[in-house]
Amino acid sequence: MSVKARLWLLSSVLLVGMLIIGFIGFNSAKKWSNDIEEVSEQRIPILLSLADLDGERMAIRSIVYEFVTVYFNNDNKENLQRVQKAKLDTWNRIQKHWDFFKSTPRKTESGKKAFTGLEEAFNLWKNVHIKLDDYIAKTIENSGNKTEQDKYVNEYIKEIATLVKVSDNFSKLLVEQRERTFNFSKKMIDESAQSANNSIYTIIVVILIIAIAGLIFVFITISLITNSLNKIKEGTLIFFDFLNHKTSSSSLID
Repeated sequence: MSVKARLWLLSSVLLVGMLIIGFIGFNSAKKWSNDIEEVSEQRIPILLSLADLDGERMAIRSIVYEFVTVYFNNDNKENLQRVQKAKLDTWNRIQKHWDFFKSTPRKTESGKKAFTGLEEAFNLWKNVHIKLDDYIAKTIENSGNKTEQDKYVNEYIKEIATLVKVSDNFSKLLVEQRERTFNFSKKMIDESAQSANNSIYTIIVVILIIAIAGLIFVFITISLITNSLNKIKEGTLIFFDFLNHKTSSSSLID
C-alpha cells in the first residue's frame, strides 16, 4: 500500500471515529435532556399536586367539622354561609389539583391500574362531600326552622363518619401514589446517569481504539517512508560511486 493510500486510510479512520464519538455523545445528551425534562415538567408537578391534594383534604375536613361547631354555637345564617363558601372554595382547589393529576399520561400498566384505584377512591370521597354540601345548603335554607335544621345537621353528622373512612383511604392511596411517582422519577434519573456513564466509557474505548489504530498506521507509514528514503540514499551513493569509478555497476532505485 502506498504512503498516499495509507494517509487516506488513516484520515478515514479518524473521521469515522469522530462521527461515532459525536453520535454517542449526542444520543446520551438527548436522552439525559428528555428524562430531565420529563421529571421537571411532569413528575415534579405531579408530586406537588399530590401533596396539595392531601393538604386540601385535611383543610376541607376541618371545614366540615367547623360547620357543626358554628351551627351549635352560633347558627347565624351569615356564619353558616361563610363556612359553606370556604368549603366550596377549598373543593374548587381540590378539583383543580385532581384535574391536573388526572390529565397526566400513564406509561405503564401498573401506573394505569394504580390510577384507576385512586380515581375510584376520589369519586367516593367526592360523592360524600356532595351529600354534605346538600345538607349544608338545606340547613341554611331552613334558617328559622330549628326542627328542620336539626334534622339535616344530624344527617350531616352521620355522614361525617362515612367521610372519615373514605377520606383516610383516599389519603393512603395518595401517599402510595406519591411514593410510586418519586421512586419512578428517581429510577429514571439513575438510569439516565448510568446511561451517560456508559456513553463516556464507550467514547473512551473508541478514542483508545482510534489512537491505537492511528499509532499503528503512523508507525507503519513512517517505517515505509524511512525505508524508501534509505533506498534512495543507498541508490544515490551507489550511483555517485559509479560516476567516480569506485564501482563498476549501478542499479535502479525501487
